[in-house]
Amino acid sequence: MIENLREIAGSVTPEMKNIEHDGPLVVNGNVESGSFIVATGDILIHGDVESSKIKSIKGHVVIDGGVRGVNSIIYANGGDVKARFVYNATIKAEGDVVIKDMAIEAHIITKHSLFVFDGEGKIEGGEAEAGIDIVANFIGNNSALATVVRISDFKLRELYAFLSRIDIQVKEITEQMNHLEKFIEVIRLLGNKVITLPMEKKQDLALKVKKYNELKLQLDKFNAEKSKLVVEQKKEDELERTVIVKRTLFTGVYVYMDKAKLPIQHSYANVILYKRGIIIIGDYDKFMYRKKYAY
Repeated sequence: MIENLREIAGSVTPEMKNIEHDGPLVVNGNVESGSFIVATGDILIHGDVESSKIKSIKGHVVIDGGVRGVNSIIYANGGDVKARFVYNATIKAEGDVVIKDMAIEAHIITKHSLFVFDGEGKIEGGEAEAGIDIVANFIGNNSALATVVRISDFKLRELYAFLSRIDIQVKEITEQMNHLEKFIEVIRLLGNKVITLPMEKKQDLALKVKKYNELKLQLDKFNAEKSKLVVEQKKEDELERTVIVKRTLFTGVYVYMDKAKLPIQHSYANVILYKRGIIIIGDYDKFMYRKKYAY
C-alpha cells in the first residue's frame, strides 16, 4: 500500500480548482485544459494533458498519453518526466526526460539526460536542453525545421556556485580568526599571569577563545566540504557529454555545447556529437568501438 496516495477516478477539469496533495497522486483519465496539479510525491496520469500545469515537488511525473498546448508546463522538481509525446509544451526535470514517440515544437530542459528513441523517437522544432546526453532517432526533419539541441553543464555551474559561496565564507571566517589570534597570542605571552587579570578582562578573553574555537570548527567543516566538492567537480568536468542521433540528423538543426555552436548544414546518419574545444560529429559505432578498446 502506498502511503497517503490520492486517486482521482476520472479526468481532471478546471472546475475542480487547483489540486494540491501532500503525497503521490494518480489521475485515471485526462487532464483537461486550464487545470493545475501539484503534489509532493510521484504523479501518474493515465491519459493526456492539455494546456495544464503539473508539478511534482519531490518525485516523478509519468504521463501515459501525451502533453500538448503552449500553456502546458510539466515539472518534476525531484525526479524524471515520462510521456508518450510532447507537442508545443514545456517539460522541466531535475532527473531524466523520456519521450517515447516525439517532441514537436517543445521546450525541454533536463539536468540529466533526454531520451527520445523508444518509438518514432523524433525531436522536431523547439529547443531541447540537457545536462548530460540527448539521445534520439531523429533530430530535425526533411523541411529543415529550425531545431535547437543544447548540452549545458548545469551540475558544473551549481558546483562552481557552491564553491564560490564556500570561498566567501572561508574568507570571512579567516578574517575573524586572524583578528582573534591577537588576543590568543596575548594569553600565550601572559601564561600563568592571566589569573591576575581583572575578572571582567578574563571573561572577555575567555569569550574570545571560545569564539575562536567555534570559528575553527566551522572552518574545518567548510574546508572538508570544499574538498568533496572539488573531487565532484573534477569528475563532472571529465564526464563525456554527447548528442546521439541513431537514425538521421537533419540540416536546419543547431547544436550547442556550452559556448560552442554548430549549425548542421548536411544530413547525417547514426552519429554522435561531442566537444573537444569545438563540436565534433563522428560515426556513433566507430566512436563506441574506440571507447571500448581505449584502455
